[in-house]
Amino acid sequence: MDHRTGSFGYVGMLLFSLFAVLPVVKSLEILDIEGPGVVVNGSTSQIVLDCDYDITEFDKPGLVVKWYFNRQPFPVYQWIPSKVPQDLGILKGRLNLNYEVSEDQFSKHRALAIVNPTTDLTGEYTCLISSFESEAYKRKNLIIYAPAEDLSMTYSKPREDNVIITCRAGGIFPAPNIAIFRSSSSSKEFIESAKVESQLHPEYGYYNISIEIEVSDYELDSETMFECVLTIPGTEYRVQEKILYFPGHLTTPTPEEVEPEDVEELLEEMENIENDQSLEEEGDGGNSRPHTAESVSSAERVLSSLSFLSVLASLHLLFLH
Repeated sequence: MDHRTGSFGYVGMLLFSLFAVLPVVKSLEILDIEGPGVVVNGSTSQIVLDCDYDITEFDKPGLVVKWYFNRQPFPVYQWIPSKVPQDLGILKGRLNLNYEVSEDQFSKHRALAIVNPTTDLTGEYTCLISSFESEAYKRKNLIIYAPAEDLSMTYSKPREDNVIITCRAGGIFPAPNIAIFRSSSSSKEFIESAKVESQLHPEYGYYNISIEIEVSDYELDSETMFECVLTIPGTEYRVQEKILYFPGHLTTPTPEEVEPEDVEELLEEMENIENDQSLEEEGDGGNSRPHTAESVSSAERVLSSLSFLSVLASLHLLFLH
């Protein structure tokens, strides 16, 4: 056997034996970032994002905990176990620096305790821990959303044979999604051609959004339900509004065609409508908002007929004179 080969084999076995008995040093590890992912604006006075990690004795002397917002290069929070925590950047003055997640001196201030969280703190949070030996990081998304302050759905008829359906929402954050569906007795259809407009008001921190479609009456069934659906991505927030549309044009009779019994029927119809509305308000307990409109509704027929009554009254006075 070659002397050099034998020497190398002996040294190799010695090194293998040495590494086999040395302890394996475990590096820093972040187990999880615990805390809510979705919060309603104004619903809580404090939220906590806890960066739960494992460290070894080798890591403790040089341990530093930092938090970053939306991957910006400068931290918004820093804690070194031998010093007091620091709030920085967008979180300056917005953290509870006395919050302790545990009594352990190397983990008690690892968490972010955000006081009175608002929508501007929606974003991605990164926890980074480092020591003289290694470092580790983990990210978490937080959405602080504001529900829509209002949602309304209306229609108008620019011509006799078509209709414009409009849905509007305001005071919502972050940027929402909005869609319109139409349904009949046989089907429900998502309308892809709808026109959507969204506007951010940075001075107030919310969005206004609207959606609009124009449809010809001949494309619709005798009764068509339009539904507006508003959602916020990343959350379970969802609200909808509906409007019932009857295609057609309201014809107007001339004064000569109005008989006395027709006037009596109109007055009875007005009284019935008021009674029905009173019953609906009592049944809803005053909490429901208007959600249905008709292009040829009883209310519209009465409003249109009021002009006829005015004409009749004028004619009656004319004959008296």
